[in-house]
Amino acid sequence: MKTFFARESLRGLAPFLLLALLAGCNRDQTASPPIAAAPPAPVEPAPGAVSAPGEIYVESEPPPPPPEVVVASPGPGFLWVGGYWGWSGGARLWVRGHWERPPRPRTEWVQPRWEHRGRGYVFVRGYWH
Repeated sequence: MKTFFARESLRGLAPFLLLALLAGCNRDQTASPPIAAAPPAPVEPAPGAVSAPGEIYVESEPPPPPPEVVVASPGPGFLWVGGYWGWSGGARLWVRGHWERPPRPRTEWVQPRWEHRGRGYVFVRGYWH
């Protein structure tokens, strides 16, 4: 009888446990910092990379973004910040998407991007607007 009760109790909790896992179990509902993940394929330093103050210029265009899974929002007021190819240590690095609470009401996230300029690409950082 005890085993049956325990099994039935766990079976009833399964949907809630799955939802908690998908929501990331964010108890305090504060924004998480971006999590850098290893890129899907090895990334070599871009040829011709130049790092000027506040600007990153490379000659090659970024690879296409890998498939991204958007998990359930941790709560009301959070906005999804999509993943993007960033720059770290002389190479592009995939930064996974994450939920973030905007700094002010009615604020929108402007996604980071690589803009084609001249013979190369310049990294434009994301910002709240």
